[in-house]
Amino acid sequence: MRYVIKPPGSPSALRENLSYGSQTDRFSKYGLWFSYAAFIAAYALFFFIWPAQSLPVDVFAANVFLVAVCCLPLALWKSRGGRNLPMFELICLAYGVNFGLVGQLLPNSIIILSQRINFDWDGLLKATVLSTLGVASLISGYELTRRNKLMRWVRLVISMDLPTDSRRINYYLAGAPLLSIVALFLQGSTANDGRFGALTQVIGGQLYLAIVLLSYRFYDVRQRTHFITCFFFLAVVMAVVLGLSTGFLEQAVAPIVLVAIVRWHASRKFPVALVTCLVAVLVLLNSVKASYRQSSWFGEQGDFGSRVALWLDLASENVGTIADGDGQTVDDATDVLWKRFDLLHKFVWVLKKTPTDIPYYGGATYSYLLYGWIPRLVWPDKPSASEGASYRTDVDYQFVTPDSVGKTNIGIGFLPESYANFGIWGTVFVMALQGACFALLDRLLNGPQSQGGRAIYLALMIFFLNGIGSSTVTLFGAVFQLVLANGIILRFFATSWRLKPR
Repeated sequence: MRYVIKPPGSPSALRENLSYGSQTDRFSKYGLWFSYAAFIAAYALFFFIWPAQSLPVDVFAANVFLVAVCCLPLALWKSRGGRNLPMFELICLAYGVNFGLVGQLLPNSIIILSQRINFDWDGLLKATVLSTLGVASLISGYELTRRNKLMRWVRLVISMDLPTDSRRINYYLAGAPLLSIVALFLQGSTANDGRFGALTQVIGGQLYLAIVLLSYRFYDVRQRTHFITCFFFLAVVMAVVLGLSTGFLEQAVAPIVLVAIVRWHASRKFPVALVTCLVAVLVLLNSVKASYRQSSWFGEQGDFGSRVALWLDLASENVGTIADGDGQTVDDATDVLWKRFDLLHKFVWVLKKTPTDIPYYGGATYSYLLYGWIPRLVWPDKPSASEGASYRTDVDYQFVTPDSVGKTNIGIGFLPESYANFGIWGTVFVMALQGACFALLDRLLNGPQSQGGRAIYLALMIFFLNGIGSSTVTLFGAVFQLVLANGIILRFFATSWRLKPR
């Protein structure tokens, strides 16, 4: 047998290399879709063998199909090379947890005004099927808009890559966290309304932008310096501590989630250890959240340091009781966390009440979107998004009592809200429209070579992971204004608005 060594640049060698590359890509994609199918099968098999509760066959099958639909965008993202940030894909996974996984883990009931209401299986089946329809419409709206030829022109004309200048961006990374901390403290003052409130909101949001930019430089060995390392840890720690002081776990967890997503995107390896620790901390803190709010919000109002120390005291005390077996167990703490994520049974309740007891809103809860685009710098007394949407639905569906309005905000959830406004057609068209908005944000900010724009995209989209349980106008009402405001700020530290196509 003779071996023929062909020159690297010869036509036959190029053909063989191209053939080998295409076969490798083909096999890797086959392996990817096999892994996707294996994951869904493992999910179904796990809950079939070790069910948390006995579900009817049709409800169980609908639940597995819903989870499969929610996981599909992440598989598509991976098959395309995973170059962009997978924020839309993670939002779809959040739907899988809030509407799919909780259906396997939690009893088919809901607590309304301290009273447990049990549902029948037909109601749960309808909610699961409509959830699948809504998520499928969300994905369809995203994919159709993203692939539209018009979006390519949008990307070429008004995209925000905001490539950063290595020298000028250091001034931003050093100053933005400090100014943001000052603004976040001012947000709690009585004068924080109108134009001043809008200004402090924008400045306070720079802390998350700085964390994203610092994270990319920290995980890039070529850009990591003592300056970057110092300000990276300083910004993350201060953001977590400030979040804890507010009593809202979302604001305390968001900085760590930002770092985890950046590390995943930069290294192409999922940070299993970091996410595992984050979940453990979330389970622990969520179990003492009610005690913290009772002491901090409705009890003695302590200073900043005492509020943070209260978290540590309650958490350490809870760990001690779990270890001694005298109080709450790990299973109890985990159940409390799952109930926090439960939007499925809230949807069942909305289906039960609409339209027999509560008529369709006909788009009334979306009215803020008609004037929400007007900046508060122009209209200082503009009503808040919650006044017309969250407060109304919270009271109508008995999530809160009328005298609790303004003190407690539950949120109906994007998907149940779409049904409460327009019925089944709302789960199709409203969710598809939301998918189109996500696609537009992706095209504007999430390009393969985007830098400042990518930071804006991640810092805004991070709140949609938990925000799908709030009202639609709360997040969509100001998202494009924040994109513009943050883009203008970062432009002073960037070399241009967008990179020229190569």
